[in-house]
Amino acid sequence: MVVITDERFRRRDGFAALGRRRPAVSGLAAAAALVERVLAWQERLRQRHHLSGLDDRLLKDIGLSRADVAREADKPFWRG
Repeated sequence: MVVITDERFRRRDGFAALGRRRPAVSGLAAAAALVERVLAWQERLRQRHHLSGLDDRLLKDIGLSRADVAREADKPFWRG
């Protein structure tokens, strides 16, 4: 095991800049991150669908045009 005592080589997270690696992300943490991402994609898709259903009066109230809505609705669900 490499132990670096010189503070010039130590990063803020406690892992040395040289030598030691960060621990691998656990399978559970990776699965949770994936679920979180999929839920965010679903929410984005829901919001874009809802925005497409607004009438021109409501769009004018929030400062959007039909072209703005079409541009947003045409984006893929993974693009923010």
